[in-house]
Amino acid sequence: MKSFRDQFQAPSRQKWMEKAEKELKGKPLEDLSWQIDQDLIVPPIFFETEVDHLFSPPARMSNWTIGDNYAVSEPSQTNKDLLAALEMGLEGAHLKLTKSLTKAEWTSLFDQVILTYVTLVVDASDLPAEQLNGLAEYLQDQEWTKEQLIIFAKDQANCPSTLQACLRTKYQFSISLEDNVEQLYAQLNTAEAQLQKQKHGSNQHLFQIKLSPNFYLNIIYIQALSIIWQNILDANGLDPHTPIYIQAIVADDGTLDENTQKINATVQAVSAVVAGVDYLQIETADQIENKSFNRRINRNIQHLLKLESFMDYVENPSAGAYYFDNLTKEFTEKVWAKFTNS
Repeated sequence: MKSFRDQFQAPSRQKWMEKAEKELKGKPLEDLSWQIDQDLIVPPIFFETEVDHLFSPPARMSNWTIGDNYAVSEPSQTNKDLLAALEMGLEGAHLKLTKSLTKAEWTSLFDQVILTYVTLVVDASDLPAEQLNGLAEYLQDQEWTKEQLIIFAKDQANCPSTLQACLRTKYQFSISLEDNVEQLYAQLNTAEAQLQKQKHGSNQHLFQIKLSPNFYLNIIYIQALSIIWQNILDANGLDPHTPIYIQAIVADDGTLDENTQKINATVQAVSAVVAGVDYLQIETADQIENKSFNRRINRNIQHLLKLESFMDYVENPSAGAYYFDNLTKEFTEKVWAKFTNS
Protein backbone atom coordinates (compact mmCIF):
# COMPACT_ATOMS: atom_id res chain seq x y z
CA MET A 1 0.00 0.00 0.00
CA LYS A 2 1.31 3.43 -0.93
CA SER A 3 2.06 5.84 1.85
CA PHE A 4 0.13 9.07 2.10
CA ARG A 5 3.06 11.05 0.73
CA ASP A 6 3.46 8.71 -2.27
CA GLN A 7 -0.09 9.39 -3.41
CA PHE A 8 0.61 13.03 -4.12
CA GLN A 9 3.35 14.42 -6.30
CA ALA A 10 5.26 17.36 -4.82
CA PRO A 11 4.62 20.44 -6.99
CA SER A 12 7.67 21.77 -8.79
CA ARG A 13 8.76 25.39 -8.86
CA GLN A 14 7.58 25.59 -12.46
CA LYS A 15 4.10 24.36 -11.51
CA TRP A 16 3.83 26.96 -8.76
CA MET A 17 4.83 29.73 -11.15
CA GLU A 18 2.39 28.56 -13.81
CA LYS A 19 -0.44 28.53 -11.29
CA ALA A 20 0.46 32.00 -10.03
CA GLU A 21 0.59 33.43 -13.55
CA LYS A 22 -2.78 31.86 -14.34
CA GLU A 23 -4.38 33.38 -11.27
CA LEU A 24 -2.95 36.81 -12.14
CA LYS A 25 -4.59 36.72 -15.60
CA GLY A 26 -1.72 38.38 -17.40
CA LYS A 27 -0.67 40.84 -14.70
CA PRO A 28 3.07 40.72 -13.91
CA LEU A 29 4.02 38.79 -10.77
CA GLU A 30 6.41 41.60 -9.78
CA ASP A 31 3.42 43.87 -9.10
CA LEU A 32 2.77 41.88 -5.93
CA SER A 33 6.25 42.55 -4.55
CA TRP A 34 6.54 44.90 -1.59
CA GLN A 35 9.41 46.71 0.03
CA ILE A 36 10.01 46.34 3.79
CA ASP A 37 13.00 48.68 3.75
CA GLN A 38 15.19 50.34 1.15
CA ASP A 39 17.41 47.24 0.92
CA LEU A 40 14.82 44.46 0.79
CA ILE A 41 12.14 43.86 -1.83
CA VAL A 42 9.85 40.96 -0.97
CA PRO A 43 8.51 38.86 -3.87
CA PRO A 44 5.11 37.15 -3.48
CA ILE A 45 6.48 33.59 -3.75
CA PHE A 46 9.48 32.02 -2.04
CA PHE A 47 11.13 28.68 -2.68
CA GLU A 48 13.67 26.66 -0.75
CA THR A 49 17.10 28.23 -0.96
CA GLU A 50 20.38 26.36 -1.22
CA VAL A 51 22.18 26.00 2.09
CA ASP A 52 25.21 28.28 2.34
CA HIS A 53 27.10 28.03 5.63
CA LEU A 54 28.27 31.64 5.25
CA PHE A 55 24.71 32.90 5.46
CA SER A 56 23.00 30.39 7.76
CA PRO A 57 22.01 31.46 11.30
CA PRO A 58 24.05 29.70 14.00
CA ALA A 59 22.13 27.10 15.99
CA ARG A 60 21.02 28.61 19.29
CA MET A 61 18.22 28.16 21.76
CA SER A 62 15.76 31.02 22.16
CA ASN A 63 16.48 31.35 25.86
CA TRP A 64 16.63 34.97 26.96
CA THR A 65 16.67 37.04 30.14
CA ILE A 66 13.41 38.77 31.07
CA GLY A 67 14.67 42.23 31.86
CA ASP A 68 13.62 45.76 32.76
CA ASN A 69 15.42 49.10 33.06
CA TYR A 70 15.88 51.31 36.12
CA ALA A 71 17.42 54.76 36.45
CA VAL A 72 19.32 54.66 39.75
CA SER A 73 19.14 57.98 41.57
CA GLU A 74 17.81 56.85 44.96
CA PRO A 75 19.25 53.37 45.67
CA SER A 76 16.75 52.54 48.43
CA GLN A 77 13.78 53.27 46.15
CA THR A 78 15.30 51.31 43.26
CA ASN A 79 15.80 48.43 45.69
CA LYS A 80 12.08 48.40 46.51
CA ASP A 81 11.20 48.41 42.80
CA LEU A 82 13.70 45.62 42.11
CA LEU A 83 12.48 43.37 44.92
CA ALA A 84 8.85 43.80 43.86
CA ALA A 85 9.74 42.94 40.26
CA LEU A 86 11.93 39.97 41.23
CA GLU A 87 9.05 38.52 43.24
CA MET A 88 6.97 38.66 40.05
CA GLY A 89 9.49 36.95 37.78
CA LEU A 90 12.06 39.56 36.74
CA GLU A 91 15.32 37.87 35.70
CA GLY A 92 17.54 40.83 34.77
CA ALA A 93 17.92 44.53 35.53
CA HIS A 94 19.41 47.20 33.30
CA LEU A 95 20.68 49.81 35.78
CA LYS A 96 21.35 53.29 34.42
CA LEU A 97 23.65 55.13 36.85
CA THR A 98 23.05 58.84 37.15
CA LYS A 99 25.72 59.40 39.81
CA SER A 100 28.61 57.66 41.53
CA LEU A 101 27.49 55.27 44.29
CA THR A 102 29.41 54.45 47.44
CA LYS A 103 29.75 50.92 48.80
CA ALA A 104 26.98 51.72 51.31
CA GLU A 105 24.67 52.85 48.49
CA TRP A 106 25.36 49.69 46.47
CA THR A 107 24.60 47.71 49.63
CA SER A 108 21.28 49.54 49.92
CA LEU A 109 20.53 49.01 46.23
CA PHE A 110 21.02 45.23 46.43
CA ASP A 111 19.63 44.63 49.91
CA GLN A 112 17.96 41.16 49.91
CA VAL A 113 18.79 40.70 46.19
CA ILE A 114 20.51 37.35 45.54
CA LEU A 115 22.96 38.35 42.81
CA THR A 116 23.60 34.82 41.54
CA TYR A 117 19.97 34.65 40.35
CA VAL A 118 19.93 37.98 38.52
CA THR A 119 21.57 39.25 35.33
CA LEU A 120 22.74 42.83 35.85
CA VAL A 121 23.50 45.22 33.00
CA VAL A 122 25.18 48.26 34.59
CA ASP A 123 25.27 51.36 32.38
CA ALA A 124 27.91 53.76 33.69
CA SER A 125 28.65 55.25 30.28
CA ASP A 126 27.99 58.80 31.52
CA LEU A 127 30.44 58.45 34.41
CA PRO A 128 34.21 57.98 34.66
CA ALA A 129 35.03 54.28 35.08
CA GLU A 130 36.69 54.84 38.44
CA GLN A 131 33.26 55.80 39.77
CA LEU A 132 32.56 52.04 39.87
CA ASN A 133 34.94 51.61 42.82
CA GLY A 134 31.97 51.43 45.16
CA LEU A 135 30.53 48.48 43.20
CA ALA A 136 33.89 46.69 43.25
CA GLU A 137 34.14 47.13 47.00
CA TYR A 138 30.59 45.85 47.52
CA LEU A 139 31.13 42.75 45.36
CA GLN A 140 34.23 41.71 47.32
CA ASP A 141 31.93 40.39 50.04
CA GLN A 142 29.32 38.84 47.72
CA GLU A 143 28.83 35.69 45.68
CA TRP A 144 28.50 36.59 42.01
CA THR A 145 29.58 35.42 38.56
CA LYS A 146 31.14 37.49 35.79
CA GLU A 147 28.69 35.97 33.28
CA GLN A 148 25.78 37.66 35.06
CA LEU A 149 27.36 41.09 35.45
CA ILE A 150 27.66 43.20 32.30
CA ILE A 151 29.17 46.67 32.51
CA PHE A 152 29.73 49.41 29.95
CA ALA A 153 31.61 52.51 31.01
CA LYS A 154 33.88 55.27 29.73
CA ASP A 155 37.68 54.97 30.11
CA GLN A 156 37.53 51.21 30.58
CA ALA A 157 41.23 51.00 31.42
CA ASN A 158 40.48 52.88 34.65
CA CYS A 159 37.76 50.46 35.70
CA PRO A 160 38.55 48.51 38.91
CA SER A 161 40.53 45.36 38.13
CA THR A 162 37.93 43.06 39.69
CA LEU A 163 35.36 44.31 37.17
CA GLN A 164 37.54 44.21 34.03
CA ALA A 165 36.20 40.78 33.01
CA CYS A 166 32.65 42.18 33.06
CA LEU A 167 33.27 45.14 30.74
CA ARG A 168 31.59 45.25 27.36
CA THR A 169 32.12 47.52 24.40
CA LYS A 170 28.63 48.73 23.56
CA TYR A 171 27.24 49.18 20.05
CA GLN A 172 23.87 50.93 19.88
CA PHE A 173 21.50 51.23 16.96
CA SER A 174 17.85 51.13 16.00
CA ILE A 175 16.23 48.88 13.44
CA SER A 176 14.44 51.14 11.01
CA LEU A 177 13.06 51.15 7.49
CA GLU A 178 16.13 52.86 6.04
CA ASP A 179 19.91 52.40 5.84
CA ASN A 180 19.95 49.05 7.60
CA VAL A 181 22.76 47.58 5.49
CA GLU A 182 25.00 50.60 6.10
CA GLN A 183 24.07 50.75 9.78
CA LEU A 184 24.78 47.09 10.52
CA TYR A 185 28.01 47.18 8.52
CA ALA A 186 29.24 50.25 10.43
CA GLN A 187 28.61 48.65 13.84
CA LEU A 188 30.15 45.30 12.93
CA ASN A 189 33.11 46.93 11.20
CA THR A 190 33.89 48.79 14.43
CA ALA A 191 33.55 45.55 16.40
CA GLU A 192 35.90 43.76 14.00
CA ALA A 193 38.51 46.50 14.46
CA GLN A 194 38.33 45.97 18.22
CA LEU A 195 38.74 42.21 17.80
CA GLN A 196 41.75 42.67 15.53
CA LYS A 197 43.43 44.88 18.13
CA GLN A 198 42.96 42.22 20.77
CA LYS A 199 44.00 39.40 18.43
CA HIS A 200 42.03 36.92 20.47
CA GLY A 201 38.41 36.15 21.15
CA SER A 202 36.77 38.19 23.86
CA ASN A 203 33.51 38.35 25.72
CA GLN A 204 33.41 42.11 25.60
CA HIS A 205 30.91 43.06 22.91
CA LEU A 206 27.30 44.03 23.60
CA PHE A 207 24.90 44.98 20.82
CA GLN A 208 22.03 47.07 22.14
CA ILE A 209 19.21 47.19 19.60
CA LYS A 210 16.01 49.21 19.64
CA LEU A 211 13.46 47.11 17.82
CA SER A 212 11.25 48.22 14.97
CA PRO A 213 7.46 47.76 14.80
CA ASN A 214 8.24 45.66 11.70
CA PHE A 215 8.13 42.01 12.87
CA TYR A 216 9.91 40.65 9.79
CA LEU A 217 12.67 43.23 9.70
CA ASN A 218 13.58 42.58 13.35
CA ILE A 219 14.10 38.86 12.72
CA ILE A 220 16.08 39.36 9.51
CA TYR A 221 18.29 42.07 11.04
CA ILE A 222 19.15 40.24 14.28
CA GLN A 223 19.78 36.95 12.48
CA ALA A 224 22.07 38.76 10.03
CA LEU A 225 23.95 40.26 12.98
CA SER A 226 24.62 36.78 14.41
CA ILE A 227 25.62 35.34 11.03
CA ILE A 228 28.08 38.09 10.16
CA TRP A 229 29.60 38.02 13.64
CA GLN A 230 30.39 34.35 13.08
CA ASN A 231 31.87 35.15 9.66
CA ILE A 232 34.07 37.86 11.21
CA LEU A 233 35.43 35.39 13.76
CA ASP A 234 36.17 32.86 11.02
CA ALA A 235 37.80 35.45 8.74
CA ASN A 236 40.10 36.62 11.53
CA GLY A 237 40.99 33.14 12.78
CA LEU A 238 39.41 33.77 16.18
CA ASP A 239 37.69 31.34 18.50
CA PRO A 240 34.39 30.51 16.71
CA HIS A 241 32.67 30.21 20.09
CA THR A 242 33.36 33.84 21.02
CA PRO A 243 29.89 35.13 21.88
CA ILE A 244 28.19 38.46 21.48
CA TYR A 245 25.53 39.64 23.86
CA ILE A 246 22.39 40.96 22.17
CA GLN A 247 20.18 43.22 24.26
CA ALA A 248 16.87 44.00 22.54
CA ILE A 249 14.74 46.94 23.64
CA VAL A 250 11.07 47.53 22.88
CA ALA A 251 10.66 51.30 23.14
CA ASP A 252 7.44 52.85 24.39
CA ASP A 253 5.63 54.67 21.60
CA GLY A 254 3.99 57.70 23.15
CA THR A 255 1.80 58.27 20.09
CA LEU A 256 -0.20 55.06 20.66
CA ASP A 257 -2.99 54.35 23.09
CA GLU A 258 -2.15 51.96 25.91
CA ASN A 259 -3.80 48.85 24.43
CA THR A 260 -2.27 49.29 20.99
CA GLN A 261 1.12 49.83 22.62
CA LYS A 262 0.82 46.47 24.41
CA ILE A 263 -0.08 44.70 21.14
CA ASN A 264 2.90 46.30 19.39
CA ALA A 265 5.18 45.37 22.30
CA THR A 266 4.05 41.74 22.08
CA VAL A 267 4.74 41.57 18.35
CA GLN A 268 8.21 43.06 18.79
CA ALA A 269 8.98 40.77 21.74
CA VAL A 270 8.03 37.68 19.71
CA SER A 271 10.25 38.80 16.83
CA ALA A 272 13.22 39.28 19.18
CA VAL A 273 12.73 35.83 20.70
CA VAL A 274 12.41 34.20 17.28
CA ALA A 275 15.60 35.93 16.11
CA GLY A 276 17.49 34.85 19.23
CA VAL A 277 18.44 37.56 21.72
CA ASP A 278 20.10 37.28 25.12
CA TYR A 279 18.24 39.99 27.00
CA LEU A 280 14.88 41.61 26.31
CA GLN A 281 13.27 44.59 27.98
CA ILE A 282 9.98 46.31 27.22
CA GLU A 283 10.22 49.92 28.31
CA THR A 284 7.50 51.78 30.19
CA ALA A 285 7.14 55.53 29.72
CA ASP A 286 8.02 57.58 32.82
CA GLN A 287 4.97 59.79 32.48
CA ILE A 288 2.47 56.92 32.28
CA GLU A 289 -0.05 56.53 35.09
CA ASN A 290 0.47 53.57 37.43
CA LYS A 291 3.95 52.84 36.08
CA SER A 292 4.54 49.83 38.36
CA PHE A 293 1.41 48.11 37.04
CA ASN A 294 2.45 48.74 33.43
CA ARG A 295 5.92 47.39 34.16
CA ARG A 296 4.26 44.23 35.44
CA ILE A 297 2.12 43.87 32.30
CA ASN A 298 5.23 44.33 30.13
CA ARG A 299 7.04 41.60 32.06
CA ASN A 300 4.00 39.36 31.77
CA ILE A 301 4.23 39.58 27.98
CA GLN A 302 7.59 37.84 28.28
CA HIS A 303 6.29 35.41 30.92
CA LEU A 304 3.59 34.28 28.50
CA LEU A 305 6.19 33.66 25.82
CA LYS A 306 8.25 31.53 28.22
CA LEU A 307 5.84 29.87 30.61
CA GLU A 308 2.85 29.29 28.31
CA SER A 309 4.29 29.32 24.78
CA PHE A 310 7.61 27.63 25.78
CA MET A 311 9.50 29.70 23.24
CA ASP A 312 12.70 29.32 25.28
CA TYR A 313 12.73 25.62 24.38
CA VAL A 314 12.88 26.19 20.62
CA GLU A 315 16.05 26.26 18.53
CA ASN A 316 15.96 28.62 15.55
CA PRO A 317 12.14 28.98 15.36
CA SER A 318 12.24 30.50 11.86
CA ALA A 319 14.42 27.74 10.36
CA GLY A 320 12.79 26.17 7.30
CA ALA A 321 10.53 29.14 6.62
CA TYR A 322 11.49 30.03 3.04
CA TYR A 323 10.43 33.66 3.58
CA PHE A 324 12.95 34.22 6.38
CA ASP A 325 15.60 31.91 4.91
CA ASN A 326 15.68 33.85 1.65
CA LEU A 327 15.39 37.37 3.03
CA THR A 328 17.97 36.80 5.76
CA LYS A 329 20.39 35.35 3.22
CA GLU A 330 19.81 38.27 0.83
CA PHE A 331 20.25 40.91 3.53
CA THR A 332 23.31 39.20 5.01
CA GLU A 333 24.95 38.94 1.57
CA LYS A 334 24.56 42.69 1.08
CA VAL A 335 26.16 43.49 4.42
CA TRP A 336 28.93 40.91 4.04
CA ALA A 337 29.74 42.24 0.57
CA LYS A 338 30.79 45.52 2.20
CA PHE A 339 33.37 43.63 4.27
CA THR A 340 34.76 41.66 1.33
CA ASN A 341 34.90 44.74 -0.93
CA SER A 342 36.41 47.14 1.61
